Amino acid sequence: TSLTVGALVTDEDGIPDDAIHAGVPAADAVIDFNRDVRPILVARCFACHGPDVSTRKRGLRLDLREGVVEPAAKGREPVIVPHDAAGSLLLERITDELDPMPPSGEPLTAEEVEILRRWIDAGAEYDGHWSWKPIEDPAPPIIDDSRMATVRNDVDRFIDDRLRREGLAAAGDATPARQLRRLAFDLTGLPPDPESVEAFERDPSDDHWNRIVETYLASPAFGERWGRHWLDLVRYSETYGHEFDYPIREAWRYRDWVVRAFNQDLGYDRFLAEQIAGDLLDPRPNPVDGTNESVIGTGHWYFHQAVHAPTDVTQDQSDRIADQLEVFGQGFLGLTVACARCHDHKFDAISTRDYYALSGYLQSMHQGYAYLDPHDRIAEAAARLRDAGPARDIRSTLESPTRLAEYLKAAADARPGRTEDGKAWKPVDPERIDEVAGARDLDPGLLGRWTESFRNDAWRSADHPWRAWVLLGHDGAIGDEAARRDRQGQVIPSRDLVVDENATVLESFDRPTPDLRWYPTGWAWTGPDEEVTPRGGTLASDDGDRRLQGTVRSETFTLDRRFLHWRVRGDGNGVRIRLVVEGMMMDEFNALLFGGYRQDVSTHDGWRHVVNDTRLQAGSRAHLELIDDGAGRLEIDAIWMSDRGDGRLPDEDLPDWIDAGRGEDADELAEAFANSAAGAADTETYRGPLRDRLIDAGLWGDTLAEADANRETVAAEERRRSTIAGDIPGPVRVLAALEGSGVDQNVSIRGSHRSPGEIAVRSFITSIAGEPTTPDDAGSGRLELVETIFETSNPFPARVMANRVWHHLFGRGLVATTDDFGGLGEMPSHPGLLDHLASGFRTNWSVKDLIRSIVLSSAYRRSSVPAEITADRMRSVDPGRALLAAAPIRRLQAESIRDAMLATSGRLDPRVGGVSVGTHLTPFMNGRGRPGRSGPLDGDGRRSIYLEVRRNFANPMLAAFDLPAPMT
Repeated sequence: TSLTVGALVTDEDGIPDDAIHAGVPAADAVIDFNRDVRPILVARCFACHGPDVSTRKRGLRLDLREGVVEPAAKGREPVIVPHDAAGSLLLERITDELDPMPPSGEPLTAEEVEILRRWIDAGAEYDGHWSWKPIEDPAPPIIDDSRMATVRNDVDRFIDDRLRREGLAAAGDATPARQLRRLAFDLTGLPPDPESVEAFERDPSDDHWNRIVETYLASPAFGERWGRHWLDLVRYSETYGHEFDYPIREAWRYRDWVVRAFNQDLGYDRFLAEQIAGDLLDPRPNPVDGTNESVIGTGHWYFHQAVHAPTDVTQDQSDRIADQLEVFGQGFLGLTVACARCHDHKFDAISTRDYYALSGYLQSMHQGYAYLDPHDRIAEAAARLRDAGPARDIRSTLESPTRLAEYLKAAADARPGRTEDGKAWKPVDPERIDEVAGARDLDPGLLGRWTESFRNDAWRSADHPWRAWVLLGHDGAIGDEAARRDRQGQVIPSRDLVVDENATVLESFDRPTPDLRWYPTGWAWTGPDEEVTPRGGTLASDDGDRRLQGTVRSETFTLDRRFLHWRVRGDGNGVRIRLVVEGMMMDEFNALLFGGYRQDVSTHDGWRHVVNDTRLQAGSRAHLELIDDGAGRLEIDAIWMSDRGDGRLPDEDLPDWIDAGRGEDADELAEAFANSAAGAADTETYRGPLRDRLIDAGLWGDTLAEADANRETVAAEERRRSTIAGDIPGPVRVLAALEGSGVDQNVSIRGSHRSPGEIAVRSFITSIAGEPTTPDDAGSGRLELVETIFETSNPFPARVMANRVWHHLFGRGLVATTDDFGGLGEMPSHPGLLDHLASGFRTNWSVKDLIRSIVLSSAYRRSSVPAEITADRMRSVDPGRALLAAAPIRRLQAESIRDAMLATSGRLDPRVGGVSVGTHLTPFMNGRGRPGRSGPLDGDGRRSIYLEVRRNFANPMLAAFDLPAPMT
């Protein structure tokens, strides 16, 4: 058996794909409003007499029955008189020879006029749009015995019943080779191997066909084929497009998640639920490594295009949300939800309020990275570390030294000065150490260590806990610091701050329960109860171990003051803090307009007061993210807003050593340090850095032996914790939607965020779910949204997916407009069959069962050559082959062409999943954002689904064969 790889069609006939012939129903047939009348009104009348008040003429609405059968304004007669077409103004106007309606364009055809005439004479009954009605489960039609030869299952009963009514005969089965080729490409995207073709040609029985179907459904290639369909739907891409085509990091993990979901036959209800709220659902473990699969699905929200430097961040977010809701509406529901962004939908029951109610769900989550833990190695280590107690606990149990002030003053006496050129310190004089220690009854060994420690110039850095003392000893007095730098993210020494009585405190961390709600992911920020809990007046990321990673974000707040302040410290090892304004995340790549909003934190134990001037984002919504993605430590102790950039909190008690350091008295300053170290004057916030530095330097004690013992106690505890931690692996990071605080969005009048209207409470489409209830503002409410979407009263998810599956198997859906089941969409060719499939699908949401029920039918296995007896009639009645008297003609898709070439040449790499293969760059692929290196010409032999998808640099071969662009 020969196999033509390069053929672009799967069958042999070349009839063009036109719409179903829309003739006049038979004289004894009932005129159906949705099927026969509404398309005429939409196409011919609604532009001037439809739901859009801005274009409506003479106050006449033809989309509502009461608008046509009741007396018109100003005493005019009704437009339609039910049961009297001859006496109806509508018929008079559309048939007027001198001034017919519509006034422009082609007049109504004779067939259209006849349909309207029969409809009016029958009573001019309107009917609600078919797609909004509940799903029914009609009984399969009874088929006459003479036609049963072409019936294999219930799908065929619906198809044959329509063929009978249209006077069409069904074609016979295609040849075994063509049937198998069709099935292989449809289910796996690959050609059948020659041995399988020969075997089926020898035995083309239904039983053999059934076994082949099961083999293909169980093949890993099934998920790759059907996953590709879904990726097209959610506009999957690995770059953001726009000017520089920045990468969407970890996007490929969502692709692999989709492939696994289809191969595992994940229930479609769960499949959608994980994409809407997978971060909130109970985890679904990966069967191989136990990681949480559910959260990965939420990444689909962020495959939109993105601008790196929008001058209006609120408008930019509005545009991104419109993109997200377009995919959600058309992809999941088959409804053009985004059309209601600026006004009520003109053809469907979707209000502008509905649009912004849905927008609130997206405002209440945020783009980020979830942390996965293969084989639970991180979680197990974290649990053991938490059982051992926080890392800082052992330090706080050590007894405070009683003679710290004495050692400080003695070290000042014993410390040598600088060399004459000022570039280095003179060596410590042991004799001078012994002399000073003897005079003050101090341990000379410990005093020597104190004296040596002050030779460390790093202690002079801004806000270092020992800065005041070092400057006093080096310069003779503490001079004024330089004026604050006029830029974003400026650092101001705490001692130079003035009291700002009008500050607005967002978070002070002085209670076990924070003032703001904080939403953690990962392990770095949570305690034993997995709650974010401040300790000692701060929130820190290393209570377990520095190798634990994670992110915590604040609840959303409004930037209603000019300056946003925070005070942090960190060691710079993968730790940073980030201000996210209106969901703007592109500062990760380009901080052109957002400099300072994203900062690595490297203070070397000293506290930094950071100030951001947010006047350009005044009134915007924002949140903070504290990120620990390395083996570091990040700590924060206050967040506040004010109208001045050099103010401190009015209730902020600065440590004694800062206030004392404003003078020049060494005795006073030494006592202030001693008081802070002993905890007599300050909180753990200030005592901690002093104590920790002294312990690590071997200075925490009254004798050298005590100091060494204390340092060894801490070191032993750290060694014990290190043993517990073992080799904690880095987590797997995945792009995800993460929970935030509940936000209800204002309706934007005419789509402009500068014209806010009423608040739209988060809710699903009112015409489906009813009036909204007030959601809990503590979270997004996406779990409740999922429950509402899958209530049995909502017909759209099941109908839309059943139709998509039909579309992928026949080249055209039962509803030709697969993404639009609304007023501008087409009627189903087989309404009963669509509901039959949707009803069965909804019983277990199995995509494989749905596919199985279709490909086991005669309709699927049919030849593309029409039955000779009705071939001519089929060409006139059903040129697009939607009625399936003969199989439709379909092109192979771009991926299947390439994959078939690899398969038949023996070069196909069957590996499933993994990092994408880079795009092969030709000399003509130039421009900003061009990848730094070119991928292999053959894509390493991987299937096309594993080739990198770049918005600005599409794969040339796949683009030549019309690979769908990742755009909405």
